[in-house]
Amino acid sequence: MPANKFATIRYHVIDKMLRNKYKPYPSVEDIMEKCSEVLFKEISKSSIEKDVRAMKNDEALGYFAPIEYNRTHKGYYYGQEDYSIDKVPLNEDEIEAVQFATNILTQFKNVAIFQDYENAIEKVLDKVNLSSGHATNESEFIQFENLPTSTGNEYLAPILNAIRKRFLVGFKYQSFKSATQKDRVVEPYVLKEHKNRWYLICRESGSEMYKVFGLERMDEVVVLKDKFVRNPDFEAEEFFKNSLGITANPKLKVEEVKFACNEVLIQYLESQPIHGSQSIRFTERGGIVTLNIIVTFELVQMLSGWAHEVKVLQPKSLINELKDRHQMAINNYK
Repeated sequence: MPANKFATIRYHVIDKMLRNKYKPYPSVEDIMEKCSEVLFKEISKSSIEKDVRAMKNDEALGYFAPIEYNRTHKGYYYGQEDYSIDKVPLNEDEIEAVQFATNILTQFKNVAIFQDYENAIEKVLDKVNLSSGHATNESEFIQFENLPTSTGNEYLAPILNAIRKRFLVGFKYQSFKSATQKDRVVEPYVLKEHKNRWYLICRESGSEMYKVFGLERMDEVVVLKDKFVRNPDFEAEEFFKNSLGITANPKLKVEEVKFACNEVLIQYLESQPIHGSQSIRFTERGGIVTLNIIVTFELVQMLSGWAHEVKVLQPKSLINELKDRHQMAINNYK
């Protein structure tokens, strides 16, 4: 039976104590005391004795540790010199799990901020392949999403450093609606990824309002020497709590949005909720979805994409906006 996290910690404590040449032959009482100190809770003698048996005999653990008891010194020791549970090779299932996790990490290797870890990831994968005796190509069995990397990712590392150390950041910025760049100096708070693009949530110097800037529309990013005092009341999760996507504005009103869905879409939304406030009432023709949310560009865009599958019931302003969008779409085909 797989060990729980506390048992695993105790195993490593025991292993370390048995390998300590300066304090050989730890007694069960010594191990109890050390484990209690590490876990901040009392550990019984029976638990330690059970751990020792598991390390020696449990096939699920796979340690088969050569633990022996010295009656003269009244303590435990490894009968095999230089043994350690850290040297126990992974079994086939564990190797496959590590390979899978490593392949997930490699999906980020083209993102600048993760490139420093690319060598470490490859070393882990090489170790796993050596342990298994063969390399595997996971792409034969599973495909990850592989989108073109957005520009602006080269600014991730310096901006993250500025957030951590609370330095002001300066850059030139050109929005999609503007024809020219504008100089900005901001207090950086949070980096947020959305649909393969990175965004910076920040406050412009001298302003109380938080804004969101896309990194791919930044230019000449500079971390300034001036520091700022971070607002202790700012919480990223709270900032985006009532939003869908990247648009957020605490000053906007949260509205109750309702829309009817057909049978296929309602099943999809039941399995993959679009917001934490989502609730569903099933009907004969599908269901009605209710959201308590700010009506943002992302919400309108999403509902527009489901044009033939949904009918918005409220609020009236959202109904009118979608009507206008659908009419413009029809006009494009006239």
